[in-house]
Amino acid sequence: MDEMLLVGVLVLLVLGGIGVLIMHNAPEVEDPAQLCVFAVLPVTDATPRTEALLRYYAAQTAWMDAEVLRCVLLVYPPEDAETEALCRDMAREYSTFRAVPLPEAQALMAEKCRQNSAPS
Repeated sequence: MDEMLLVGVLVLLVLGGIGVLIMHNAPEVEDPAQLCVFAVLPVTDATPRTEALLRYYAAQTAWMDAEVLRCVLLVYPPEDAETEALCRDMAREYSTFRAVPLPEAQALMAEKCRQNSAPS
């Protein structure tokens, strides 16, 4: 009986030690204000099919963890008022969407590329 108790205590000590090592060696999480996890989704028209597809994507991204995906940029052509209206409506309805015109999306991507290529 004493041997079983000793084995049980040793197993608990080993598991506790492994847990402490994992917690101690966990990677540092970036500052949430600095972390920007996003996807870019070009929207080319304002048809009902496109709206249904956007609602499908919204349903898929709603359950994701913020570390996986925080924002979906709905990129629309600046000269298309109907597509812009659809993207803005979707962004109001779903918190993971953000409506962005193409030139703004290009500038954002260029800035992110500059930040990632700069030496640390």
